[in-house]
Amino acid sequence: MATLTPKTSLLFLSLAALFALPTTSMAQTYRDFLIVRNREQPHRSLVQIRAGYRAVDPEGENLNTGLVDDAAVDGFILYHSSEVTAKQDWNLDIYAGRDGIYLGLKDDLSYGKKAQARLELFGRPKAFYREGFYQKGKYVTTGQYEGRDYGLRVTSAQELEKGIILDIGVFGRTNEFDRNTQTRPDFIIPDDHYGYGASIAIEQNNVKLDRQLGLPQAGVLMTVMVEYELNTSKKSWGSPAYRTKLPDGFYRADARVEFYVPNAKSGVWEILADLGYYDSEDRVTSYHAEHMQGYIWGDGTLGYRMSLGESFVFKPFAQLQYTKILDQNGVTSSEEFFWGGGINMALVFSQNMALVLEYSYVDNPSRDHASLANDFYGEHQLFFGMDVSFGSGYRR
Repeated sequence: MATLTPKTSLLFLSLAALFALPTTSMAQTYRDFLIVRNREQPHRSLVQIRAGYRAVDPEGENLNTGLVDDAAVDGFILYHSSEVTAKQDWNLDIYAGRDGIYLGLKDDLSYGKKAQARLELFGRPKAFYREGFYQKGKYVTTGQYEGRDYGLRVTSAQELEKGIILDIGVFGRTNEFDRNTQTRPDFIIPDDHYGYGASIAIEQNNVKLDRQLGLPQAGVLMTVMVEYELNTSKKSWGSPAYRTKLPDGFYRADARVEFYVPNAKSGVWEILADLGYYDSEDRVTSYHAEHMQGYIWGDGTLGYRMSLGESFVFKPFAQLQYTKILDQNGVTSSEEFFWGGGINMALVFSQNMALVLEYSYVDNPSRDHASLANDFYGEHQLFFGMDVSFGSGYRR
């Protein structure tokens, strides 16, 4: 009869406990994994599956630019474990969703460590790019295409003081591009190329989760990541009115900001924001379709989350967007503000299952797409689906 090693025993106990404890957790994204260095998780081991439908609805349809009603299957699978070694001092995160795939292995700072090593593999098997400019608040597309990218990053971090880390690393990535049915005949797509360089990030994180639902209850998370990238691109590309090649090297910066302020027994104020600051000639990053188009942009929400026991979570929110984007000829820039709002709801059926509804409206027509088949988008967005999650062992 086979004997169990300590590591194997730990794995069996973890899997057994996985189906014994209730858990609810906030949905993470591909961008979140790339930027946030140490997001708090409610459990030492967590499996979360989200599956449903995402729909977009523009206020004015235009097939030539992608303003078309669209709906498609959407979701993700997330696995987190701090029990991949017998000493329980390493974290493994695996994520696969419509927006990308990610695998990260890092030291667990909750075990009193001051230094943190990290290995990350990441990529987008399919991504859309939507180049254009704003004219009287409406987005005018000048070129659309698709592609894929894969990368590797190795970093080393030092905890400067409790809750604040400085993370320095190196990375490399591949970028490949294709024409599709939405690419205009006179638009030249970028050439395939490699990118490589160095990154530095600083993060303050003292967010606390509640034990009841595993959601953020209080605290602040602020992460700023800056990259300097060299690339091998050589070709000029773009629309007839604006064709350039990528600079040999450029900086880019991304940030994630979160504030959680508890109010009364069951309410939490949430301020959430994503920001990007890129070289204006870094047109691949500036016009990626999964964030606001522009070389300087910000997308923030102010919401109030209410929990009715363990069965219902409800959050109305207001949304504000800002972008600074090149005009049609690439010489001048314009600034635009957009407003909107929405509501997120979760109806918890059991310890491991919840029905999720998310709706938002922003008067910016150029928003995220619904599927990987086409880059169709619009002011209204809706997600309806189920969250199934299992967790074992509360974090320290």
